[in-house]
Amino acid sequence: MDPLKLLSRSTKISAKTSKKPAQSTPSSGQNAQPQLSPAHETSTSSKKRKRDHNTPTISDEQLGGLDFFGTGSAKHAKANEDAKPMPPSERLESDAMMTKDDVPGLTMPENDISDQDARAILKKHKLKVTWLNPKERAKKEKRKSKSEEKAKKPKPQLFPHPLQSFRGMKQKYEVGNKLAGNIEAQGYDTPTEVQLGALPLLLEEPKKYLPQENRGDESDGQEVDLLTVAPTGSGKTLAFMIPLLQKVSALRRAEKVSQESTVAIVLAPTKELAGQTVNEGRKLANGTGIKITQLRKGMRIAAAQNTENQEQQATEQPPVKADVIVSTPGLLFSSLYESSGSGKPTVPSVRYFVLDEADVLLDPLFREQTLGVWNALNNPALRVSLWSATMGSNIEELTRSTIDNRRKHITDNSGEHVPEAPLIRLVVGLKDSAVPNIDHK
Repeated sequence: MDPLKLLSRSTKISAKTSKKPAQSTPSSGQNAQPQLSPAHETSTSSKKRKRDHNTPTISDEQLGGLDFFGTGSAKHAKANEDAKPMPPSERLESDAMMTKDDVPGLTMPENDISDQDARAILKKHKLKVTWLNPKERAKKEKRKSKSEEKAKKPKPQLFPHPLQSFRGMKQKYEVGNKLAGNIEAQGYDTPTEVQLGALPLLLEEPKKYLPQENRGDESDGQEVDLLTVAPTGSGKTLAFMIPLLQKVSALRRAEKVSQESTVAIVLAPTKELAGQTVNEGRKLANGTGIKITQLRKGMRIAAAQNTENQEQQATEQPPVKADVIVSTPGLLFSSLYESSGSGKPTVPSVRYFVLDEADVLLDPLFREQTLGVWNALNNPALRVSLWSATMGSNIEELTRSTIDNRRKHITDNSGEHVPEAPLIRLVVGLKDSAVPNIDHK
């Protein structure tokens, strides 16, 4: 019998002081910081390992045991002979026979992803893609009750095939060699959640992920307008800058725009944020021939001029010659209206308009300047993308009304019908919330 139990029979030991070993239950989960998508997921299930024939055996001598009979040296020498490196020819044959399951980290090409796998990846990374203006085909239906008429139809969910690695962009989206090389040179390998979802929407043909039943004839061949809600610091600048440079380069190669005209405008609420965007864009555009310029005081944009003020502007500073202009709304607004004189400014060459921190730009403080610049871009093929950490329903409704009013205004002035582009909303994580740890890998 245990003497400790004999001596402590009359002593009552409190149950609070006794420490029980920590139990690991499946419902307890991992004791880690919250993260939108963990980089590695460890499996708690027990798996048996199959020993390979080429796996070298470990002797007792290597494990630090004592060799009492002096036979360890002979066994060790024989094991070294068996563990000689394979000839190059045999090594190539064995490497060729290795499959995806044999090598950790080896993934199949992204073109082989099925629709079911794409849904699972989007759900895992908490990405929700919604089509806000689907086409509704006229159908003969029975008369509905008032309650059914008031009920809003849910917007269709989209499941584009996500981008899992930057190395697959060149083959999947036909990204230029220089741009792909610059992305690799900056050390980007694994995209963040917003890049994983936004890059396919902006680089892939919309007909590949838009359902046919809600896609009208006008939507075929059209690019999309995008509303993106993602946490601060999640990589939104890279998510809109890569498609912007790729599309500007494609227009230059096809000679669809003049070499001296501005193709894209990026608005940022502060001068510091505009400078950061320019620096990131120049790193990606290095060697591509695309010029990115931050608009400063005294610079002038090449707007459509009236005959009255052409002589006056001939003596002024020449307009900025840049493919992409990054500016604050107030500076760009004043530059456009000073260039146009007394008339309304128009910039027909701009094809892409990006609003970084859109909730701030469409706030009453900057709303007049932002909408003034937006309405001055009168190209019928203009595409807009808004990026923000928080985007309320009022900002979303203002965006939709501005797009519709601008399209109707251009149709009335030109006499030609301007088709409605698909409007997509991408939400990363929970809407209007932040995620603490998002890192580039």
